[in-house]
Amino acid sequence: MKQKLLTATICLFGTLAWAQQPLQPKGIVVRDSMKTYQLNEIIIRDMSIEKFRRDFLSAVLPVKPTVVIEYTAPKESRLGFNPATGGPSWKSKKGPLSALYDKYSRRAKTERKLAQRVAYNQVYSREWVAKTTNLKDQQLTDFMTYCRPPTDLVLEGMEYDLTVYVRDCLRNFLADHKG
Repeated sequence: MKQKLLTATICLFGTLAWAQQPLQPKGIVVRDSMKTYQLNEIIIRDMSIEKFRRDFLSAVLPVKPTVVIEYTAPKESRLGFNPATGGPSWKSKKGPLSALYDKYSRRAKTERKLAQRVAYNQVYSREWVAKTTNLKDQQLTDFMTYCRPPTDLVLEGMEYDLTVYVRDCLRNFLADHKG
């Protein structure tokens, strides 16, 4: 009957390989390519669940800074307040057919265009143009008719870009209306 010896070979990079070799009568054979390392002793003790639980619960953890975020949900929102949990909750407002109707109907498209026009007029207002160009009265009215920035520049662009665009328009406007 052959006996097998299970040996472990640990490489320098931390890989572990197992090999089975027959037990030789002379004992363990150490090859020249292997090196022997003396490892520090590690003592492993058993621990009961109760001792672990006590140690875990009595551990002092570092205090984490807490950030309080105050959020007030808008009136037209799917996000509400759940008093049971003290946090936000989702509430259903519309069904899928209503959502599709609101997206593609003529009424919804008209409302979106109106909202876009109102937002455009709030950003590109007569007061803002007067402050930026130093024009007044009829000259300001003529300039606002002459210079209408693109909608995406007014609604999505930065104020600096809009100011540069208006100043370039002003230069052209003054050159065209010299006399």
